Amino acid sequence: MASALKPFADDLEDQLTCSICQEIFTDPKTLSCLHSFCLKCIADWYVKSESPVLKRVNCPICRVRIDVPDGDASKLRSSFHLKSLLQLLEAARAKSDQEQAGLPLCISCEEHSKLVAFCLQCDGLICGVCLDSHKTIKQLRQEHHVHLVANFKKENVDVISIEEAAEVTKQAAKRDMEKLNQLEENYKEELVQSKTNMARIENDVHLAKLKVGDVVESIIETAREHETAMNEKLNGILSDRQKASQDEQKDIEAGINELAEFLLRCETLLDKSAASEIAVSKDDLELSFHSYLERPSILPSKPIQRNVTVRFVTNQEVTQSLQNVGRVVEIVSDPMHSSIASMKEVRCGFVNDFVIITRNSRDELCHTDKGSIDVRIKDPEGNEVERRLTEQSTGKYRVSYRAEKTVKYEVQVNISGQPIRNSPQNINTLDMNTEFVHVKTFVRVEEEEKEEEEEEESSLLKGFKKISVNGVNQEIAVLDQTNRCIKIFDVVGNSLRSFNCVSPEMEESKHLFPTAFVWNENKIVISLYHQQNGICVIQELDLNGTLLNTIHTSDEPIFPFSLCITEEQNLAVCCPRDDEHHIKAWIKLFNKQYELIREFDGIEEDDNPVFITYNNGKHFVSFVNKNLIRVFDKNGAFLYEFGQKGELDGQFDTVAGLTGYGPDMILACDCVNHRVQLLATRGEFITSFSGYDSGVMEGPWDIAVGADGKVFVLQYDGKVHIWR
Repeated sequence: MASALKPFADDLEDQLTCSICQEIFTDPKTLSCLHSFCLKCIADWYVKSESPVLKRVNCPICRVRIDVPDGDASKLRSSFHLKSLLQLLEAARAKSDQEQAGLPLCISCEEHSKLVAFCLQCDGLICGVCLDSHKTIKQLRQEHHVHLVANFKKENVDVISIEEAAEVTKQAAKRDMEKLNQLEENYKEELVQSKTNMARIENDVHLAKLKVGDVVESIIETAREHETAMNEKLNGILSDRQKASQDEQKDIEAGINELAEFLLRCETLLDKSAASEIAVSKDDLELSFHSYLERPSILPSKPIQRNVTVRFVTNQEVTQSLQNVGRVVEIVSDPMHSSIASMKEVRCGFVNDFVIITRNSRDELCHTDKGSIDVRIKDPEGNEVERRLTEQSTGKYRVSYRAEKTVKYEVQVNISGQPIRNSPQNINTLDMNTEFVHVKTFVRVEEEEKEEEEEEESSLLKGFKKISVNGVNQEIAVLDQTNRCIKIFDVVGNSLRSFNCVSPEMEESKHLFPTAFVWNENKIVISLYHQQNGICVIQELDLNGTLLNTIHTSDEPIFPFSLCITEEQNLAVCCPRDDEHHIKAWIKLFNKQYELIREFDGIEEDDNPVFITYNNGKHFVSFVNKNLIRVFDKNGAFLYEFGQKGELDGQFDTVAGLTGYGPDMILACDCVNHRVQLLATRGEFITSFSGYDSGVMEGPWDIAVGADGKVFVLQYDGKVHIWR
């Protein structure tokens, strides 16, 4: 039997082998990533690297960037552990074979030495050194059975039957068979993976062939359409030319006939008339001759181009491009070059996302079949979280999931069964009580860049303002009443587009001003108020402001100040009191057809409701004149109220915009106190951000929340703040 110590010795040599030169270490240096190399090898690697000027080098194994002290590889950290092992190996090699001459051969280490024990698995006698190894090395200790030679005395030997010996052999064989069975299962799994991969490739080829056929058919169809168009044009040219030619030929033939008749009259006159008649006709004949001779030729008088030619000229660029309509490429994603990116913390209850970057072995972004990307997100108990994988662009895939627990989630990503470079990763989930952090402010205000007044003027948001976040594409919309427009931003504050809320074709459009709006999936519901008669129009617009339909026109003066959509797609309209126009305060709930369901309870004569929001089956309404928030059920029945005027936690001074924050909390704008308060749905204070002393935010007026928990606060002066 092969020596049991040889694998152990080989493992030791493997530990002492440089992965660059494949030789035993010479002056080993250990990098901060814990990979070790010979000094000469890592120095040569550093010189050949792309960034010696930066005094950095990428580890040849894991590619982690390592700082090289003073650009001198010899100053990298030495490995005293490896040096000790090298000394041990050198000492072992230095044993003198002559000292062992004459001693029997150990079956394990194959050295001449005094034999002290018998190993069943090694099938022979072993020396004292190998005996110690059998006692200390776990694998040898568990799998090898050793008997000391000193115990081989008749009274110490246990005699066993052949059946018992066979049973021992059988058990050992069963253990080996279990390992082989597991190996067989692994082979079967690999076979399934291979067949699945081949089926995927066959499907890819089939789809590629279909695409080639579609492209060719499209080109043929385009060519046929072009042929039809060119033939129609040629036929038109021919028809026009034929008509013009026919017209000029008619004129020429008419001229010929006229001349023939005149010549015939002349001949008749000259042949048959008397001399006196000819003399009398002299002047008329000369005049006629002169008239005919002075007539211009007919052809030059016609608007026909005599030198025109008709040809079909091919477009050489199109002809050349058709020679290279497309190409077939084989894309192989390399898991070791692919990675997880853009990971961030998110508050519990909100959607988090990150990006998977797929690259080939040349580190180039490449497309990867979504079916081969396996993403698993697990909580600490091992429960998998539902996630969504979408392709953003070539080589970039966004993964989103909802963080339902305040725990650390583990993310594992495999491509075709192999883990990508930095998988697994852990993502922490923030507690709801975690302090809010100000991220940025966008939308310029009047104090900034005053020298660019014209450009600045178009960027300002003026008048009454509202803010809302689209739950589908996470776009932010801000309503500017004075300019009668809606401005759209992305989630980091970059301007995307803007459009007018009031169509100039609407009757008396100059008197209509927007008062409130709300996203409804990929539509905008907006209310327009007529400044003279107080009549309100509620409309639906698409994402670009195009009018879809008018869903309601009031028959009495009303002033909708805020709107919200429920989970059942019902529309709640909040109308504050307006004594000047004799408008009383009310809140009404309408269905999708804008049919009145009911009017909310508990609205008193002196109440002034301004903002309304819906969260988890309840309506929350801010009453600015009483500095309180009233809560109604989904049908508008009054439940309870909380809040009072003041500066303490849970108190308000001009309570304004509201929005839900998770299923059990709301955010409320405390305008004059210059803060936003996070409250439980029963009114208990949780935390607040900004405030008098922060100087970050003044006069928060309206508020909205993104799917990932980012908070967008609209100040009364038009600034928008992002908090997380």
